Amino acid sequence: MKVELCLQVENNSKFVRGKSKVRNEIEQFILSQFAMEKLDKHNCRYILSIPYTSDENSTVSSTMKYELHHLVKLRGSNH
Repeated sequence: MKVELCLQVENNSKFVRGKSKVRNEIEQFILSQFAMEKLDKHNCRYILSIPYTSDENSTVSSTMKYELHHLVKLRGSNH
């Protein structure tokens, strides 16, 4: 199954920086597991190829959400 994802990463305050680093880590550690294709070099849009069975679909979605939230929290950014 092909899924389009729009990823927005924001700083949680004007004193915290690192959106590019967080986005790169999300791409490297999470999205790359799903044959990620960037739709635009400077954009937040991706196409992911997710293996699909009805039982696995919600598990993949839940796992990806957990990993994204965890990684962003480690870096001190909002999502």
